[in-house]
Amino acid sequence: MSRNHRSRPLLLTLAAVALAALIYWSAATERQGNEQDIRFSSIADITSDTGERLMWKECDQLPAMPAGTEIGCAWLGFDDEHLGEIWIPIAVFSSGNTGNTPVIYLPGGPGGSGWLEEFGLAGWQDWWQSVDANRDLIVFDPRGTGLGFPNPQCEQFREQRRAHLTAHSGPNREAADFALALTRCIKDIHAKGTDLRGFSTAAMVDDVDRIARLLQQSQGYTRYHLHGISYGSRLALQISRHAPDWLESMVLDGVYPPDRDGLTHLPRFFALMLDRIDQVCAASAWCNERFGEAGVPILALAHELRENPVTRTIRWQDGRRQQIIFSDQRLLEALAADVYTNEALPFLPLMIARFMDGEEDALDMLLWNLLAFEADSSFNRLIFSAVECQDNAFLSAAAWQAMWAAHPQHAPFISTYFDENACARMGLSPATPAWREPPVSDIPTLLVSAGLDPVTPVADAEHTAQYLSRSQHLVIANAPHGATFGHPCAHAAMRAFWAGASTPPHCDLDDLPLSASNDADALDALIRETADFWGYKPEETGPSPECRASISKNFDIDAPIP
Repeated sequence: MSRNHRSRPLLLTLAAVALAALIYWSAATERQGNEQDIRFSSIADITSDTGERLMWKECDQLPAMPAGTEIGCAWLGFDDEHLGEIWIPIAVFSSGNTGNTPVIYLPGGPGGSGWLEEFGLAGWQDWWQSVDANRDLIVFDPRGTGLGFPNPQCEQFREQRRAHLTAHSGPNREAADFALALTRCIKDIHAKGTDLRGFSTAAMVDDVDRIARLLQQSQGYTRYHLHGISYGSRLALQISRHAPDWLESMVLDGVYPPDRDGLTHLPRFFALMLDRIDQVCAASAWCNERFGEAGVPILALAHELRENPVTRTIRWQDGRRQQIIFSDQRLLEALAADVYTNEALPFLPLMIARFMDGEEDALDMLLWNLLAFEADSSFNRLIFSAVECQDNAFLSAAAWQAMWAAHPQHAPFISTYFDENACARMGLSPATPAWREPPVSDIPTLLVSAGLDPVTPVADAEHTAQYLSRSQHLVIANAPHGATFGHPCAHAAMRAFWAGASTPPHCDLDDLPLSASNDADALDALIRETADFWGYKPEETGPSPECRASISKNFDIDAPIP
């Protein structure tokens, strides 16, 4: 069966934001107890021979936890050649199993935090209990993110993005606007004396080493497992290049190899992104009957929305409204956000069908997810840009345009304007060829791939496995990006791997096809559930208490539409 493949860009930022959503979804609502583990309350602070400080503090942001929960909070402080004084927050979830080999989680992004705020800590606790690994979990905010210091921000990015959501500008104008916003941001950042060279994967490799060694002194750990997801897998691979004596093994979920970069692989990603929607449609009789062999006509719908965009209005708790222009740009960005979750993916063909039949509210769920991702304050786009610049080769405007000229079906939705000097204006240099070479390692490694993941597809893990002599590869066919957060088979695989198993389990249930659903009642229920959680409810209410503070940092929810 032939298929008309279509695609549209998605910023790699969504990888980090989608994981944040997974953490949020895992948080329980009923809790008991709220005491920091006595194990951590009387630990002495540590200062290394080179001046790093590990200071144990009360967990001010500690949520109400189940009885018996054991958690400790610490701050790692040191002086950096580019940034001066740095403070990195750390949370240690104790298993109560003495002498265990703990897991250090490496956040995605780059630019994603470790979610050490109250609601995030609750999510970590629930997730780690579901994994049931019987070992400690160590989570931290990478430099430049979350609760850490320094944490430089580009308010110009948020302001520009908010303006784009309420306008119909087109890809070239939006790209040029962001280039101008970046120029203004860099001027402000440099005026404050911030050297963006300090935000790099190489620097974070050193940070993880500091965390590992100081916790060895403080907690008596000897070795560690690394669990990296998306960009975190790249960080883990670069750590393995140095083969530190504390590194026991790696779990790499959604592998982002050093020799793959987001820009030059965007065409592949776009094709995979909308192919996932066709994939679920192909497994469904009603969807095939409705759309035929050509698949879901998203490209045609995008062309229509370019000419005739739809205006959607959000009403917040305080009664104010915000208008969003749902154009071709917003549609395709929203679809990109939803291919990350199995909850939404089966309903995407039905949402498109209902919209094509004149039911404009069928796209409300897409709009809610897009706004929630955009509003997420745990992700630092400036740090994302700084790290990506220094991890990859610089791309010229001519190369960008030639790349998309080879994909004429996508070209109408891609900006021909490309800010080729952005990294240089930030004062950054491209990665060396040696840095971009795949690390060769004999560290035991479990690679986890999700068959429905368009960002870090199975092929990237297969490519990476060639250089890892003691690797095993688990493919979960019908899982989205970040399978180790929500999939029981991935949890079982990690437990077995950390216990020394040489082969991953087989996920039998995931061999079944994921079909497109035409259950309108189920879709409506999912829309209500999504709205209740994220707090975007047309004509009803606004952000839930958990999300309101985060959303208000990025969207002026109290300002009426002019």
